[in-house]
Amino acid sequence: MSRSKPKPMSPPASGVRAGGFTLVELGVTLAVLAILVTIAAPNFQGMINHNRLVSGTNEFVAALQVAKSEAIRRNARVTLCPTTNGTSCSGSDWSRTVMRTSDNAVLREVAINSRLTVRASSNVGTSIVFRPDGLARQGSSVGTILSGKIEVCTNTTRPTQNARHVAVSGARVSVDPPLTSASCAGQVGNS
Repeated sequence: MSRSKPKPMSPPASGVRAGGFTLVELGVTLAVLAILVTIAAPNFQGMINHNRLVSGTNEFVAALQVAKSEAIRRNARVTLCPTTNGTSCSGSDWSRTVMRTSDNAVLREVAINSRLTVRASSNVGTSIVFRPDGLARQGSSVGTILSGKIEVCTNTTRPTQNARHVAVSGARVSVDPPLTSASCAGQVGNS
């Protein structure tokens, strides 16, 4: 058995270029990519903050709607209130709430993203009570129909529309148009 010797590689024919990138082409491509990332990064952070705000607002609205539905379904009062321990009504930070029945059974705990601030107007007080008729009442005065706001806010300037108001008025729960440059501190307006 005879072995043939391998043929040496011949250089490419004239005018034909070998495939691949040169070091200069790779450097230019990376420089363009770095410039694009530098331009896009702030906008991307704004988009993340906006989505975080919308998601937190939607979670809170969903918690209110579930509390209302449970009150109607059970034909009993259901309370939504801030909590520090996940079982009882305590504190004033509405970013963590607990949903309880009239016999104090915990239906659900809702925790909004910790990077968001959730505050209630003075009309809301320390809890929102839904009665079997589906109307929201003030927690401190169960007979008074509630008309108040909960503010969900992200403490940033990107996006400039950094707060949303969830309005609760009787049986209606709605989200007001976004607020521009909210401070996430101080009192939440009732109107």
